[in-house]
Amino acid sequence: MTLSAIFMTFCLNTDLACADIGVEYAKLDRGIKGQALLYRSGRMKIQISEKHKTQSERKLELTMLHEVAHLIVYATKGPKEAAHGYAFKSACEELALKSGLNRNSCAYLSKH
Repeated sequence: MTLSAIFMTFCLNTDLACADIGVEYAKLDRGIKGQALLYRSGRMKIQISEKHKTQSERKLELTMLHEVAHLIVYATKGPKEAAHGYAFKSACEELALKSGLNRNSCAYLSKH
């Protein structure tokens, strides 16, 4: 499945404007699997580590779940709440359940 297709499987279970969110592979710092970006303009983007191109699709799905949950929190609570606190954990667990995954799927990434 393509990166965009995996993104859409999660995003379509949210109120986010999925078509306006950029998704790409990028060279990220060591140990960073993905990152959700919110620009001052309000534009959102998800970057996934290029190293995921050789990882299992399951790991990519779990990383994408994690990053989409960050975007949900950006959109509903603002960037200050988007860290790995209660709002993020709740958003991630809810998205996991809506997407047919176990709510514990969010525990895969303790940090990106």
